[in-house]
Amino acid sequence: MEPGTIISAISVLATSSVAIIGLLLSERRHREQIENERKSREEQIAHERQAREEELTREIKRAEKHREDMPLFQFDMEVGVVYKKDNKYLVEFRVVLDNRGNVKQDIKSIKLRLRSVNKEDSLSFWSGRGSRVEFPHKVFEEEIIPKGYKFIFVEPNVKQILTYTTILDS
Repeated sequence: MEPGTIISAISVLATSSVAIIGLLLSERRHREQIENERKSREEQIAHERQAREEELTREIKRAEKHREDMPLFQFDMEVGVVYKKDNKYLVEFRVVLDNRGNVKQDIKSIKLRLRSVNKEDSLSFWSGRGSRVEFPHKVFEEEIIPKGYKFIFVEPNVKQILTYTTILDS
């Protein structure tokens, strides 16, 4: 074998070796780059998940503190004698519904119950109710939401007044 042939064979072998090593290094670098991108995506997803969980926790604590899940609703009752004649009273009951919250409130039933104590009755405590006074006589019990209505509603920041007027004996 001629020295020139040997040198040519070594050159081809060296060039091939360099090319193969370059391809192997390039493939290795490509795999490392893909692995680094995968790890980066996983870290980003974990960070975003943690940020969402922290935001949800903050929102839950804020809602608990502000009690947004509880209705901000005030219910008042007013009673007034409008007129008296012949031992009879024209009486007006006013139910004041004040929605101070942010949610419409649906009300299906409001019952007005009136009980009394007559002159001849002795005053006594209501059995089983501690120091509450007993009113032994039922005067009336009425649903004050008009018949035919399934419910009434009170929009947010609205004060709704329902009236019920009746005649009562003295």
